[in-house]
Amino acid sequence: MTSPKQQYKAFKTAIYKNKSKLALSLVTPELASYAGDKHGYTALILACENNMPEVALALIATGKSNPGNYTVYGFTALMNACVKTMTIVALALIATGESNPGQVDVYNNTALILACDSNMSEVALALIATGKSNPGQNNIYNDTALTWACKNKMEAVVMALLATGESKPELVTNPDDKKFLKKLINKYSMTSFIYTSKKANAELTAENYSDINYYLTAETQNAGKGTTIKGTTIKGTTIKGTTQGTTKKGFTKGKTRRNQNKRQLTKSRKHK
Repeated sequence: MTSPKQQYKAFKTAIYKNKSKLALSLVTPELASYAGDKHGYTALILACENNMPEVALALIATGKSNPGNYTVYGFTALMNACVKTMTIVALALIATGESNPGQVDVYNNTALILACDSNMSEVALALIATGKSNPGQNNIYNDTALTWACKNKMEAVVMALLATGESKPELVTNPDDKKFLKKLINKYSMTSFIYTSKKANAELTAENYSDINYYLTAETQNAGKGTTIKGTTIKGTTIKGTTQGTTKKGFTKGKTRRNQNKRQLTKSRKHK
C-alpha cells in the first residue's frame, strides 16, 4: 500500500497533466487529509485551483479534506473555487462549516470579495449568512465585496452586505456604482428589509446552506459517467428553509446546477 506522501505525488502529477479521471480515481481519505507540499497545497486546494469540480467534491465527501487549510500565499480551496466560478464546490465547502471564509490572501482578498468579483450571487449570499465572511475587508486595491457587488449589479447581495453594517459603502467611488447603490438604498427600507433571493425565492439564512450532502449529490450523481466515489455514501436531501414550496433553481434532485456565469476569470485579475 502506498503512503499518503506517494499518493499525493501521484495525484499532483495527474492534476498538473489535466487528467481529471485519473485524479478522481486516486481520491482516498488518506490523500484528502495529507498536509500537502511545503507551500501548503493540499489535494483539495490543488483540485480547486485547477478547476476540477468532480475531484474537489470527491475530496470533500471523504470528510477528511481540511477545507479550512490555506497556502503560504493565504489561498484557500474556497477562494480558488470562487476564482474558477465553481458554484457547487464553493457551496459544498461553505456547508462543511470549516471553509475558513474570513481568511485573506496576500492581496487581502477574501472569498466574499472574490465571489462578488466573479458575480456569484448565491455563493456571496451563503458566505454572508455564515456571519464569518468579513464583509468589511478591502484588498490592496481598495476593492470590497460591496464595490464588486455594485459593479456587477448584484442587488440581493448589495442589500445583504449593507445590512451587515460592515460593508464600507464609502469605498464605492465609481459614479455608476454609486448611483446603483443609492437607488437600492432609496428603494428598500433598511429597517424592515427581508433578504430574499429572487432566483431561489428563499429567505437568506445560514440554515439554507447547511446541508453539504445536497450539494455533493447535485454534482456527483452523474460524475465521470457512472464513476462512484470510493468509500463514500452520499445521500440526497433538499435544501432547508425554502419558501412557497420552491426548491433552489438549478438544485433540483438529479440535476447538476449549471454555472450561469460563463466568464472564465484569470488569476491575474484576482491576484495582480
